[in-house]
Parts: sequence; C-alpha cells; structure tokens
Amino acid sequence: MTSTAHATDVLCARALLLSSLLEAPVDAVTLSQVRDPGFATQWERTSPEARRGLALLVESAAAGEDLERLAADFTRLFDGEECRIIPRESAYRPETDLESLAAAYNRMGFVVPAGLALDHIATELRFAAGLPETAPRPDRALASFAHDHLRVWASECLAEISLRAGSLFYQGVGTLGMDYVESLPTR
Repeated sequence: MTSTAHATDVLCARALLLSSLLEAPVDAVTLSQVRDPGFATQWERTSPEARRGLALLVESAAAGEDLERLAADFTRLFDGEECRIIPRESAYRPETDLESLAAAYNRMGFVVPAGLALDHIATELRFAAGLPETAPRPDRALASFAHDHLRVWASECLAEISLRAGSLFYQGVGTLGMDYVESLPTR
C-alpha cells in the first residue's frame, strides 16, 4: 500500500467515526473506544485542535459523563424545535446544489443513511469514508469532495458544536472534527 493510499484510508476511517458520532447519540461501544487510552495514538495528529479534542474526551470520562447525559446533549444540540445547530451544508451555504450532491452520491453508488438529509454532516462524512471502496482514485475523490463540500462549511459547523455543546464529550467531538477537516487534502 502506498503512503497516499494509507493516508486516504486513515482519513476515511476518521470520517466514518465522526459520522457515527454526529449521526445519533453515541452508543456504549463507541464511547468505550474513544475513551480508550490508545485512541489518542490512533488519531495520529498533534495539531492544537487534535490535542484539545482528545483532552476533552479524557476530561469527559474523568467527569463521569454517561450515556444518558450525552444523549441529552446530542438532542439539545441537533434535535427538536429548540436545537442549537442545524448540521446541514445548506444551513451554512444556502447556495448548495443538492441535485449535484445527489448526483455525486449516485455516481459512487452511495445510499444516504435513513433519516439523514443529503447534506447532513454525518451523510457527507459517511460518503467520504466510503471512497476507498467506490472511487477509482480515492485520494483524488476525497480531495475533490473536500474542496467542493466539507472544507467550505464543515469547520464552521463543527466549531459551533464545540462551542455550544453542554458536554465535554461533544465539545471534543466538534474540536476533533475541526482537526479532521483541516487534515483533508487540498486539490
């Protein structure tokens, strides 16, 4: 495996993890995985955002934030009439062409997860995560998708998540998400 392929695989694995954390409240298995001491070494980044995000996940565990508290914070952030964040590209970029986004998904055989919008951050991250299996040149496909979508809006959304979260855990998820977007390849 080339270093480019390895780097793309690592980025896509991170996208899948972040997608699962932003799609629904964290489950017990995933919470255990991200709280495992080895998780920080698997993230393999030392940017200020990565260090802060990882530290927030450790603080969340030390504070005893449990699944119930995290589910309540997720709901407060993303669901219901009083949600604080609309995690959709079109909320940040009203000019978003949803037909073009749907066409990109269709070209790669990607099916939008049930219950999620085409332009939901979790949908876009899940699409990016699948590129090694669907794109002839995953590195180029990821760079292109990041350029057209994730890099132009997701950092702002993730920063809002980090700032508006009531739990250390989701503050950390937002911060790690910002680190992820920053690590995406450019064209």
